Order: sequence, then structure tokens, then C-alpha cells
Amino acid sequence: MRGSSSSSRASPSGLHPNEERAAEIGRALATPGLVEHMTEIDPQMPAVRRVLERLGFVDGALYIVGVSLLSYMLSERGEKHWELAASYADTPFSDALLRFVAESRSLAKFREARLRRAKAYVNVAPRLRGLLLAGEVDLDLFFRRLLEATGGSRESKTIAFAVKMLYYACRAAGVRAVGGWEVPMPIDFRVSLVSLTSGMITGWSCSQNLLGLASELRSSWRGLLVSLWRRAAAEAGASPLVLDSVVWVAGGCIEDSLRGRGKPENCALALAPGRQELQRALSELWRELEKC
Repeated sequence: MRGSSSSSRASPSGLHPNEERAAEIGRALATPGLVEHMTEIDPQMPAVRRVLERLGFVDGALYIVGVSLLSYMLSERGEKHWELAASYADTPFSDALLRFVAESRSLAKFREARLRRAKAYVNVAPRLRGLLLAGEVDLDLFFRRLLEATGGSRESKTIAFAVKMLYYACRAAGVRAVGGWEVPMPIDFRVSLVSLTSGMITGWSCSQNLLGLASELRSSWRGLLVSLWRRAAAEAGASPLVLDSVVWVAGGCIEDSLRGRGKPENCALALAPGRQELQRALSELWRELEKC
């Protein structure tokens, strides 16, 4: 696997990557209508629509990207965080963003550091505006320009996530978005968890704490997970940031089941009621968990 020299080595926890399983997952996620359905039911999408209703596409997208860059180590679940973000959306977007960072309970941790980051983004946002005024938005070009403007790393999870949320804004506004293949999968806790429960990462047992393993995986194997999900994306024919829509929403349901708030087999019914073909595809994301 390109760029993953550690892929043949076991981790300290005895975990191993399974490239063929990653390809199988990609083929399952290629099920027609699945990505579109999961994008629309993502709890973050209503928040995106509310922001765009208040600010329009360009300023709304800039606000959404700004919020995304600050969306780490949250004090609330991601869904609640985005509801709060939408409630602060106003013109000018820059003032609204700074006010959100200063006041939101979801950003209580590291608030001063977030404020500095938000102010830096507000200063460079005018350089990004022109990329949103064309008839279509090139997600890869926006990714590169955002990296340049913020001095971020190509491996930054928050920058990748920001481009994913820009894709949501484009979808909600009916603006054509192209590209996205340069953007890595935003590796967070849920993506790490799904990497385990799907069998993309093997070597764990049912007696282990999967939530703890997912946290370990997120911090220690990020590059490897990016490569595995690129393999899945290639098989699915959809960019990693688009596949993240499926993985993140399903990961929330899987997390709830592991925390005693349901059974994993009920996730398919909850996420795609009445859509058996989508349910079968989604069940691949927690196939190994059902064996426990």
C-alpha cells in the first residue's frame, strides 16, 4: 500500500490492517444511492442548510469552513456543536464566527487557542472567496489554497474535515462540486471505530474495549487508516471525503451500541428504514462486531 510502510507490521496492541477487506468495504459502499442517502441524513446537514439560509452560499461556506477548522476536542457531541454553530450564523460571517468561538459551550476547551486560530482564518478568508464564486467548486483546489492560507499540514484532520463540510455546503446550495480525491479521510474517533468493527483492522477480540482501541488507533495509525480508506474509496468510485459521510454517521450508531444504547444490528434499520439494499451495505461496517 503506497505511503504505509508500517502496514505489514503489527501494532503494539496486536492489530493488523486488512487491505482486501478495505476493498470489500469500498465495493459495499458503492451501492447506488447509499452515499447520497447518508449525506442527507447526517445530523450536520440541517445545520449547514440553516447557515446557508442566513448567509447565502459564499459567506455561509466561509463560515462553515471556519467552524470546521475549530471542530476538535469538543465539549459536546458533533451534532450538538453544529446546531450551536448554526444558531450563531449572522452577517458579517467573520464577526459571527469569532463570537461563536468566544461563547459556545462546545468550544470551552482551549478557547484562547481556538480564538487565535479563528482570527487567523478570518484574515485569510478573502483569499478563498474567489474559489466559491465560480460556477463550480474545485474541492482539491480549495484544499490546496486552504493549506497555503493557514499554513496547515496535508495530514491535518481539521482541514480535511473543513473541505468535507464545504462539499456539504455545495450539495445543500445546489452548487456543483468536483474533485476531492486529494483530500484524505478525516480520521477521527468514529472513523477509527468503524475501521475496527468492519474488519478493516483485525487482531482484536470481543473481550477488548473497542472504544479504547479506537482512540489508540486514531492517534497512532492515522496514516495507515488514510491509506486503507483511499483503497476503499477507489473501489467505491467516490472520494474519501464523500465516503466519510457514510462512515461518520454509521460510526455514531455503532458508538451508541457499544455504550449500551442499542444493538449494532439495529443501526441498519435506524439509518436506512425500508431500504434493504442500503441496510445490507451498511451492515458491512459492523460485520465483525456482530460476531461478538
